[in-house]
Amino acid sequence: MLTLLRILKPNPMNLGIWITSIVMLFGVLFFNWSAQSVIYAYIFETIIIGLIHIVKMILVVLFSEEEEKKKQEKGQLAGIYSVFFFCIHYFFFVTIQMLFVFQIMNIEYENNQISSNFLEFGKNFKYLFSIPDMKEAYTLIFAGNIYHTLKNYVIPKLYRKDTVAELFMQPYLRVIVQQFVAILGGFFLIIANGAKAIAIILIIVRTFVDLIGISISQNKLMVEKVYKVLYEEKKGRTEEQKQEIKRAIEKMFR
Repeated sequence: MLTLLRILKPNPMNLGIWITSIVMLFGVLFFNWSAQSVIYAYIFETIIIGLIHIVKMILVVLFSEEEEKKKQEKGQLAGIYSVFFFCIHYFFFVTIQMLFVFQIMNIEYENNQISSNFLEFGKNFKYLFSIPDMKEAYTLIFAGNIYHTLKNYVIPKLYRKDTVAELFMQPYLRVIVQQFVAILGGFFLIIANGAKAIAIILIIVRTFVDLIGISISQNKLMVEKVYKVLYEEKKGRTEEQKQEIKRAIEKMFR
């Protein structure tokens, strides 16, 4: 019980998550935001996370003391190549995700404006972001991510101690967990025929998931537990590799 209260308690690290979630609930309850818009905004958060992560990696390439040591071992351009490869790798992942969202889920808006045709993805985005509540929800999520990154990463200058290698896989586990919650919400939305209750439940569940992630990044004991659940079965890792994985888990929601 005490652990749960510690996770839920607002603090400087999770303040942005609380503000975003409360405003999102107000949007649904009092400003008539549609459940579809909320779910799409959460699903497309993947794009925001990727763009912010690229900026973080560039900061590491330019200013990290640890990355400077890596440059001496692997060459001056190694970090830049990694950032470039991350862009290709991550946004290929996003493209597959969008393919799944538009072709398999095919959540319907009025007049059935969402196409499952891969060649019409641009048209889908154009239509979705022409809807006022979709723009408002997505702008809110974008602002929340920017605030969180500035408060917990840029201002404390944590990029000075990171390396590009440590950051490379960092967003994937976070994205997979978050997108699973959002897409599951989408399936329930189809079953419930657009009920706003689904959007409210999704906001609450997503908030809880994000708060757990922040708690993990603040708690060494929770990092150890996550490592044991996800990674300990594989034998043969060196101590250095184990510590790298644990640092990546610790930084996952930072």
